[in-house]
Amino acid sequence: MNNKNKITIKDLIMTGIFSAIYFIFSWIVGIPLGLMVITYLAYPFVYAIAGAIISMFFMSKVPKAWLTFVFTFIPGLPFFFMGFPPIFIAYFVLCSIFAELSRRFTGYKSIKGMKLAHVFISLTSLGQFLMIFVAKDLYYKLTVASMGETYANQLLKLPIWILFALFVSVVIGAYLGGNIGEKILRKHLNGNDFE
Repeated sequence: MNNKNKITIKDLIMTGIFSAIYFIFSWIVGIPLGLMVITYLAYPFVYAIAGAIISMFFMSKVPKAWLTFVFTFIPGLPFFFMGFPPIFIAYFVLCSIFAELSRRFTGYKSIKGMKLAHVFISLTSLGQFLMIFVAKDLYYKLTVASMGETYANQLLKLPIWILFALFVSVVIGAYLGGNIGEKILRKHLNGNDFE
């Protein structure tokens, strides 16, 4: 492997910092949207747009193997410590793998690869909605503790087709966010950082 492509401590630190920023920003966007169920349903779409700037800037600055996987997976770790089930973590791993493969097969400096990877990074936001249907009792308990019974009951009444609608909204949001991210990268960064 070329020395330029080897992962350094600096790369890992930068990946950790960007992952933390992405996670914190997701809460900044998510908290106001999460106050009502109807606006919470808009969160995956909104964050797929808003989070693009962070994820694409990260990918342009650290174009190395496995770091997109790490960047995508780290924000899922706090949920593991919050008691979320293995299937939730497995979903994060799956999204992380597809995000990494998107870059690997298109080239780590490919802007198209970054935009495709951003779609899979954004799909991690559906993990909590998936929990409604695969870990209903646990999700109800966690939601009641943080948002109250009425809110939890409203979420549990959502039909399963909502997952498909949310999936489509994330793909559209990530596409829009990716285009915005590309324009910002081309305007403010060195062209050598991406193709």
